[in-house]
Amino acid sequence: MAQDGATMTFVVCLIAAWAAASVTLATPSEPQADAAADTPQRVVVAQDGSGDVNGDDQRALQAAVDRLGPGGGTVVVRPGRYWSRASLRVGSGVRLEGEPGALLQLPSPKRVTVAAAAGARRLVLSDTEGIAPDTALQLVPPEDQTTFDGTSEMISFVLIAAVDEEGVDLSEPLPYAIPPRSRFGYPFKMIWASRADDVSITGLAFDGGMREDLPMPGHHQRSAIWIDAHFSKREGPIHEPVARASVRACHFTNFYGRGVAFYNAVDAEVVACRFRNINDEAIDFDHWCFRCRATGNEISNALWGIAINDASDCVVEHNFLRDCDVGITIWWLPAVPPEGLNENNVVRGNFVYGSREALTVLRNARRNHLLENVLQGAFHVVEDDNLIERNTLVEADR
Repeated sequence: MAQDGATMTFVVCLIAAWAAASVTLATPSEPQADAAADTPQRVVVAQDGSGDVNGDDQRALQAAVDRLGPGGGTVVVRPGRYWSRASLRVGSGVRLEGEPGALLQLPSPKRVTVAAAAGARRLVLSDTEGIAPDTALQLVPPEDQTTFDGTSEMISFVLIAAVDEEGVDLSEPLPYAIPPRSRFGYPFKMIWASRADDVSITGLAFDGGMREDLPMPGHHQRSAIWIDAHFSKREGPIHEPVARASVRACHFTNFYGRGVAFYNAVDAEVVACRFRNINDEAIDFDHWCFRCRATGNEISNALWGIAINDASDCVVEHNFLRDCDVGITIWWLPAVPPEGLNENNVVRGNFVYGSREALTVLRNARRNHLLENVLQGAFHVVEDDNLIERNTLVEADR
């Protein structure tokens, strides 16, 4: 995205301001003397005043995680809707446990309803539910317009100064004219654990705020849980893989991006979760994932139900998928050297109904075991050295 010097200064200032705003504590900070000795092993977040930390958005959750300190511990999330307006960053040894009724909600995107001139500090919106001051949103042109000014495809961070029922006041002037029907929304991963081992997320519900009448960028944006360690597509892992991440008994609904994504991870799992209306992968074991598993999950209406992409020795078993475009797939990204990847994965005992492609194993995916699956939709395997046994093909509903 080409930008002149003034625009770059604008973006840098917004990013710095957003970063400062995003770490605001939900409750007053406590004295830090002897903090290491007094680090709790369990912190409760609530909305009714009963928690160790009280609040209704990700800042309260972040404050609770930060209280645990570098050794980790458990954050219990009591019932209520917690707005997600920035990524909740989670370190090693952290357990997030949701009580029944605990929901993390990404605010739905909005439409700009009145044109705003370059230099304006006001946007009039379709609604402002979930938007808060001192947070940053992304501006994207209308669907029929690829850029704002011929070169700029989006404004990545627009910092909010004030909010009312009709719209928002901005902390900085707009660098371009903004036409009506432009799209405005939070772009963040809801939970992001980078280079963090032994992370556990249990019993939480996630709503990505997706609206069918308002498309927004997804994929790595607007995803629920993202667990990774740095890598290069050409060279492989840059850091040691994250290890032993666990996502269990969580519910995911209405996402523009992924439900749960792992990159450069080992011994990770997604177990007994439910996914519905996911506009990308519901479960994604991506570049340099090894010995990961997806077991006992229910997935409906996802673009891809479960993807193994440049990963090996993973197990996908006893999942139920319905009405996904692609149910389960193992595939190779050509930019990545294929040696040691996309092999020895086990896909066993899954039920896939109503998919255009129920199970696909594509080029350079070898020595995988495809066993005892019930498949409605295309079953396509490219390489001839995969083991295929006792799968049942079901005719499409008439």
